[in-house]
Amino acid sequence: MKRIYLVLLIVFLSLSCKSTTEPIADKPTDSILPMKVGNYWVMQSTYYDTLGNITSILQDTIHVIREQIVLGTRYSVVLDKQEEIYYVNRNDGLYALSGNGQEVLILKYPASPGDSYFIPSVYIAVISTDTLVSVPKGNLHCYHYFMWNTSGNCYPVDDYYSPGIGYVQIEVNYNYSSKVLVRRKLVDYFLK
Repeated sequence: MKRIYLVLLIVFLSLSCKSTTEPIADKPTDSILPMKVGNYWVMQSTYYDTLGNITSILQDTIHVIREQIVLGTRYSVVLDKQEEIYYVNRNDGLYALSGNGQEVLILKYPASPGDSYFIPSVYIAVISTDTLVSVPKGNLHCYHYFMWNTSGNCYPVDDYYSPGIGYVQIEVNYNYSSKVLVRRKLVDYFLK
């Protein structure tokens, strides 16, 4: 089940779409995911079976481990479940570097409810820009993104990010269902 979340991240990274906007300064109000080296988010992942029973609970940490220049652009390298992901905040949102060296818009920010966009094989919609999410770290106001892989591996994902804080909650659902497969919640974080 852990692999499903990892597969979704790899799918996002393997897509291609080139950004034409410049990176932005990393101030808390400028980005949906603050990318300073040393930032981290402690997440608790709860896994469920198809009946809604908890099968396991794990805790892990997402780290911004370094910056790296690729093709003239400075990326923040994020380590999440032993996978390195290259991100950059731009004026229109958070981009990830794909395996072929192209950028993909993952999280449009700022955005409005109802905004939607496609990246190859993935439909992304902004459901809300002010959803209150309760996590062990507290009640946080979040952007709610819905992601749907249209290529057949249909594990819908609901992502919740708080501007200036970042990761709050990620839910991966079973195929064509509202039943949660994995729920990842923010337990603690540190931002520089």
